[in-house]
Amino acid sequence: MAADAPRCGGAFEGVCDAHLLSLAAAELKPRRLVYALTLNTHLPLKSFELPSDLQTLCQERRTSEAVCQLTGQLRQVLDQVAAVIARTEDPTLVLVVGDHSPPFLRDSDRQAFSPTEVPSVILTSR
Repeated sequence: MAADAPRCGGAFEGVCDAHLLSLAAAELKPRRLVYALTLNTHLPLKSFELPSDLQTLCQERRTSEAVCQLTGQLRQVLDQVAAVIARTEDPTLVLVVGDHSPPFLRDSDRQAFSPTEVPSVILTSR
């Protein structure tokens, strides 16, 4: 990647997820595996302003700020992946999977996620 690629992140600063995903999208071709590792959702996060609907939901569910921030960051990444898929001409299958549960410092925050199961999402183009 170019040295002048936009940089983002908290604990692990690197190429911004949105930029990385656009580069990965350019590599999508039939029968090709494209792998992308995002960094912007690794703890500790760089705080950002949450969308009002998520902020309201977190308040209603009494979700901590840290868990809500991570949820907001994950939503951004999934929205970006969905936008990439929507622009593809060929049928596309995308598997989004984490590599571990979030290592929150507070036990109550860690309990919002399973310590033994890592969530995954499968997205397909139409």
